[in-house]
Amino acid sequence: MDRVLLVQPAAGMRGPHRTIVAFAEWLAPRWEVTLAAPGGWVLKEAARRAPGVRIVELPGRWAAVRRGSSRLLASLVERDRPALIHANGIGALGLVASMARRTRTPVLVHAHGSSMSPRERAGLRVWGGLGANIRVYGVSETANDVVGGSALSSRISGILPNPIEREVFAVPPPPFGRPVTVGALLSTAPHKGLMRFVHVAAAAGRDLRWRAFGLRPHENPRLLAAARARAERLGVADRIEWCDAVSAPAHALAGLDVLLVPSDRESFCRVAVEGMAARRPVVATRVGGLTELVSDGANGLLFDPRRPEEGAAAVRRVVEDSELRRAIVDRAARTAARHGLEVVGPRLDRVYAEVLERRPAAEVPA
Repeated sequence: MDRVLLVQPAAGMRGPHRTIVAFAEWLAPRWEVTLAAPGGWVLKEAARRAPGVRIVELPGRWAAVRRGSSRLLASLVERDRPALIHANGIGALGLVASMARRTRTPVLVHAHGSSMSPRERAGLRVWGGLGANIRVYGVSETANDVVGGSALSSRISGILPNPIEREVFAVPPPPFGRPVTVGALLSTAPHKGLMRFVHVAAAAGRDLRWRAFGLRPHENPRLLAAARARAERLGVADRIEWCDAVSAPAHALAGLDVLLVPSDRESFCRVAVEGMAARRPVVATRVGGLTELVSDGANGLLFDPRRPEEGAAAVRRVVEDSELRRAIVDRAARTAARHGLEVVGPRLDRVYAEVLERRPAAEVPA
């Protein structure tokens, strides 16, 4: 049985973290899998869902410490000689590129980013010039476009979407509520659109209730305080419930009638697909990867991120038009089905085969 090394460079339980755990679960019966990540949710959840996976904790609390993690991973690769290194994101590539060149091990980079910092671009110029066998598969065309402006543009090989655990959300939705509750699974990262959420809520009318999940006060207290103050000024504070992080998105979605995705940018947006799987109508900004997932008027509604009043009008449409709402959630459920692990898992198998077939014979590890 071939060996694969999965590298996740940051702790947490957001979209990319949940993807690598799902992939570990899929691969465990087929490969000898080693999953390396900082201590936290990823390693604990992988140990629970895929007990055959070998767990390696990288140094670092929230993010892998580069030097110590690179040394640890180098020793793993030198000893185990995996057939493939699966780098979950551009940050993971930075930990493994040098050793991959030295050991001639092919690297699959699963690219999730909706933007790239100057430092990351500089790193890609170095790693792209190392001569390592690197292949990039973005989660969407948007993610590949981000990488396309870098030194790895020639290494882009296709799309590998994020999988969702669709069965977790396959429960009938409750009767449409009165009052209707509109919610968003956010974070305190500015591009996730917390301030836009407040403006949409203020423009949508007083008969709706609002919930904002994922707001860890210690992560960006200034932004959260500013959003609360803006809600007070706009007269909507009494209708918004400010909620902390959620450990199970399905539980958060269970209390919502409509899912709002107010992001500035997204490369994929797992939350939107999860909302579709939970049969909640999705109203989202017309940006990046969201436009690849949401077809306006078919499986959801899109609005101009510069016009929150347009978002409020879209929310009112799905609230007031029951026929439109039913049609949207039916089509959305079919969209979500295409992103179940049982569909994306075989795609991952094909991607691995593509990456391994590209190896020159001289680069097969001893």
